[in-house]
Amino acid sequence: SYSYSYSYSSGPTPTCGAGQVADCSGDGDCCPESWIGDDLCDGEDQEWGCDLSCFDNDGGDCDPKKSESYSYSYSYSYSYSHHPHCCVEHAFHATGEVASTTCFGGRSPWEASTMSDLCTAGHSDAGAAAPPFRDCSQEAIDAGNCGSADWDTCAECADFGIPIGMFFANVGYTSCPDWVVDAAREEAAEGGQCAPWFEYEEEGDDDCTPGWHSMKCLDDGTVMRG
Repeated sequence: SYSYSYSYSSGPTPTCGAGQVADCSGDGDCCPESWIGDDLCDGEDQEWGCDLSCFDNDGGDCDPKKSESYSYSYSYSYSYSHHPHCCVEHAFHATGEVASTTCFGGRSPWEASTMSDLCTAGHSDAGAAAPPFRDCSQEAIDAGNCGSADWDTCAECADFGIPIGMFFANVGYTSCPDWVVDAAREEAAEGGQCAPWFEYEEEGDDDCTPGWHSMKCLDDGTVMRG
């Protein structure tokens, strides 16, 4: 096990359970002790939801040379159990099976404000789905109510080529599953809305074509999803 010294000076120290340590930011959070010295930097920017810099610079994880060596270093075999809760957008088939994953409006899936603003059903281990903001089910079309998105009519389901039965909703996860993170990374690698949160820079696409997965093309060719 990793030995470390603890230096906590921000705000009152919270009472944390076994295997947990106090977040160094002083915001009252408790974080897994196993995150110290696990080769991922939990620094003051709280990229992973915790600041553990007061524990010997996160057990050395945030040392400049070590942090630099892990920049842009990702692997599909990597275990994402380190990730905290997340809020992502899923497109669902009529069967309820997830068709695709993105970051609604380009917002960070890790931010607490994203969870409170978009994942209004909260979060759970299996994923708590907020009411669909786009609903192209036959029932919704018949009722003339295709979700809360800024659409004029349900006819836009057909206009965007969305199969009947498909619907879109923001889903909150208590601990972001590996398959969700992998799907978001793949979307980011293709220049999608998750790109800023997975170390990818979005590039313009002169051949942007709207569809159910790309709802709008901006003047610079950028695909607007969600």
